[in-house]
Amino acid sequence: MANLIGLAVDYLYDADQESILSELILKILDIQLIKAVLDSNASEPGARMTIMNEATKNAGELLKELKLKCNRTRQNGITTLS
Repeated sequence: MANLIGLAVDYLYDADQESILSELILKILDIQLIKAVLDSNASEPGARMTIMNEATKNAGELLKELKLKCNRTRQNGITTLS
């Protein structure tokens, strides 16, 4: 009990330090496992979004190349007929 007038404070522990430490270690490991699963679940949509952005960028570049090739072919057809 705390001594309200003096400086001395006594604490009562229900368990010894070793059992408290082992419980804390188990809880920490459990929390780390849950965090790893949550991080994994959160990173998957981010990876998918990155892949889709790259695919969109590549499709845009391919479309640009195909338009250029089509225009050149069309222009060659016009100039050879003239």
